[in-house]
Amino acid sequence: MKLNDLFEQDIDDIFMDSSEMMENLIVDDEKMNGILILESQLSTSKKKNSEGISKTDGSALFLKFNEEIYKKYKPNRTIEINDVTYIITNRSKEFGLIKLKLEEREGY
Repeated sequence: MKLNDLFEQDIDDIFMDSSEMMENLIVDDEKMNGILILESQLSTSKKKNSEGISKTDGSALFLKFNEEIYKKYKPNRTIEINDVTYIITNRSKEFGLIKLKLEEREGY
């Protein structure tokens, strides 16, 4: 078995197992299973964009890969997760998962 095959098997056995890491999320009013990693409140990596709006980099949402979902959530689009609105700054497919890098903007 190839290493990538082992990683993809771990997606179901570990990452998408609710007793391990996966959680039930409300994404744009739909129930989805995923992993939401929010940047620590103690982080000092805050930046300001050209309009002076504070932003924090480092939050990410991981969902099991699905072509339709991957096409729907593109960079610079908003996404609402558990009643919080984020901007998608980047997306990628990694070992059978969709990784969406998120940015929460104050007052957005």
